[in-house]
Amino acid sequence: MPVRFIWGDRDVFERPVTGMRKASAIQDMRFEVVENAGHSPWLDQRERCADLAAAML
Repeated sequence: MPVRFIWGDRDVFERPVTGMRKASAIQDMRFEVVENAGHSPWLDQRERCADLAAAML
């Protein structure tokens, strides 16, 4: 099943590069980094995250 990660570039808990390393264990995944967004990127960049989610569906 395809999985998409949407990660804020300013996440204070885990940097995107670390998240990408962990996510790479999933065969059918895409990893999207959202600029100017923190740990909950959908709160900081609503439209960008909605576009990414809609594109996957």
